[in-house]
Amino acid sequence: VWSCAVIVITRLAKIFGAVAPSLLSFAARIVLPLKRRLGWTAPPDGETVDDATLRPQVLALLGTCGETDVGAEAVHHCEAYLCAAHETGTRLNLKAAFGSACPACGSLDAPPSASVRSVALREGLVNKPALWPRLLQRLSKAVNAEERDQLVAAIAGHSDRTSVDEWVDDVLGKDGRPPALPAQEWATLFSGLARNRSHPRIAWDAFVRH
Repeated sequence: VWSCAVIVITRLAKIFGAVAPSLLSFAARIVLPLKRRLGWTAPPDGETVDDATLRPQVLALLGTCGETDVGAEAVHHCEAYLCAAHETGTRLNLKAAFGSACPACGSLDAPPSASVRSVALREGLVNKPALWPRLLQRLSKAVNAEERDQLVAAIAGHSDRTSVDEWVDDVLGKDGRPPALPAQEWATLFSGLARNRSHPRIAWDAFVRH
């Protein structure tokens, strides 16, 4: 039931949030108790399939609503994902490993699991645009299909219009150059552009150019 409700609220927030900011605040208040219960990671003793499905939906909705705590947490998780000192893809116990925060990135968070990584990357970049070059660098090295899709979608949501336009022109090929992005990832690229909250027309403009 909650999953269906969150999907509907998310659609309403995306459609009407720009003209009715109070809707975003109202939506955030509805789902914040869920976020406090679910957090970013599953509990050690496991969880239901419903909770595992609901977690990224709730986090994504709160990101859309501009909830500040979720934005800050997303930055920490994104930095943990990008940190070379972390064992990316594992649930590293940083307190046990370092005795305190990670000495490289200052985070106590483990890299986000694949199920919430898309939210961490997208909202992390929205709330800290300086992560842009590091995400581009990670994309250039990533080989896992799911991870690449999540990176492409996150990068496409960057707030710097000029940087995104130049990147899109580069990866889709320009001036006779071959595309740098595999064709099977183009749909993900345009989906990410369409969800860019800073530039609603960027996906259409890129489509027209290419």
